[in-house]
Amino acid sequence: MQQKDNSIINRTLKRITVNPTELCSRKCPFCPRHDSFVYPNRSLHMSADTASKIGTDMYDINFTGEFYISGFGEPLLHPDIFQMF
Repeated sequence: MQQKDNSIINRTLKRITVNPTELCSRKCPFCPRHDSFVYPNRSLHMSADTASKIGTDMYDINFTGEFYISGFGEPLLHPDIFQMF
């Protein structure tokens, strides 16, 4: 198998944000979720397999940038957040 040149990815990809859930218990005025008609809460959660794939892919390319677990949901409302990360 031929080794990929990941140097271009690591020079350009500086930050990754993962949104593990679409649930949030807050109504922050700066967030689209403050208006439930604009952005309603939905019980959607990232699977553990998807989280594992993201981690594996970032390891495989030797990603050295910043990794955020946030998005427009509250990560701690994911039922399996501690097992995922």
